[in-house]
Amino acid sequence: LLILDINMPGLDGYEVCAQLKQMGEPWSRLPIIFLTSVNAHALYLLGASMGAYLKKPVSEEELRATVSRIISGRQIPAKTI
Repeated sequence: LLILDINMPGLDGYEVCAQLKQMGEPWSRLPIIFLTSVNAHALYLLGASMGAYLKKPVSEEELRATVSRIISGRQIPAKTI
């Protein structure tokens, strides 16, 4: 499980995702939680396909619940933007 921001110095979150996909199995299946202040529909879709998208600020309880659901393999309920 990777918790990833989109805006990072040097290598942004989109580039990290692209590199993970290019690395093949098992890295391309690594669940990712996008924890970012960026509010974009593309992130919502990317989060839905790769793990989850949480908009900052996020409570510790919400982050823990999201991690727990991903680790246990349960579907993350879609959040509206």
